[in-house]
Amino acid sequence: MNKQGDILSRTLASRSSSDDIDHLLKRLASPSRRGTPGKGSRSRTPKKAASTSAAQNPVNLPRYAVRVVLCAYMILSHPDAIFSEQGEREIALTNSAGNFIRDFELLVEIILDGSTQRTKKESSTTLQKERTFRSQLAAFDAAWGSYLYCFVVWKIKDARSLEEDLVRAACKLELSMMQTCKMTPEGNNSGLTHEYVFAVFQDMSRTNSYGLIRGLQFASFVVQYYGLVLDLLLLGLTRASEIVGPPQMPNEFITYWDAKVETRHPIRLYSRYIDKVHILFRFTHEEARDLIQRYLTEHLDPNNENMVGYNNKK
Repeated sequence: MNKQGDILSRTLASRSSSDDIDHLLKRLASPSRRGTPGKGSRSRTPKKAASTSAAQNPVNLPRYAVRVVLCAYMILSHPDAIFSEQGEREIALTNSAGNFIRDFELLVEIILDGSTQRTKKESSTTLQKERTFRSQLAAFDAAWGSYLYCFVVWKIKDARSLEEDLVRAACKLELSMMQTCKMTPEGNNSGLTHEYVFAVFQDMSRTNSYGLIRGLQFASFVVQYYGLVLDLLLLGLTRASEIVGPPQMPNEFITYWDAKVETRHPIRLYSRYIDKVHILFRFTHEEARDLIQRYLTEHLDPNNENMVGYNNKK
């Protein structure tokens, strides 16, 4: 084990890829909060001193971030839940994650079973060669660098996509509020032409592209507030409180603290992502019949010509 530790320290001390890895890890770290111009003009000297001390004492980031390693398993096991689309970045990240996991598991096998380990997944046309701890460690570190690069590229693109979705939802919400405020009781839109509304919408989109909160729009707060109102209108106060749970001990995601509470209402699961709502209903036989009868009462079909074909001839 001491020999393996010496090899590990010598391999990881290579400066050829260490700087690149550190740069990628810093891109994943939380960015420092920017100060306002007023605060910067009033306290230039302390800010300079703080930056100097930060430069002298850099933050030591772990070379192998556990969160990023676990994300590789999530990407391979549940790609549909991780990716919103399948583009070039997603395909490259999936391939690099697979290579990284393979080399990582081979390295673990070598550490547990011995100093050498024959590769098990070699082609029949090629000779099986013996992999030592040192060679496998180098392959693992190279696979980690490739996977980390693809992960950072995808993460930046995914964050920008999420910001664009939030900006688009905020602009639509602001436009809806403007149209509602300018609407007369008779239903006519007075003093607000279609061209003006479109111009204002384009201006809001361009303005919000530089930040989610601009001026008095408070986009982030308004989106969360109206999302909460939408949740309460769809679920009702009673079912919403049952899904959330008591304030002292809130429920976990899509879980209930009691089976009776879960089955007492047709809405079993509920989730909302910005403006997309997913609801899972579970009806009993009596509830399903009552729902069908209520639908047929509102949509008469005496000749049973409905494309669904409900049996309403009674």
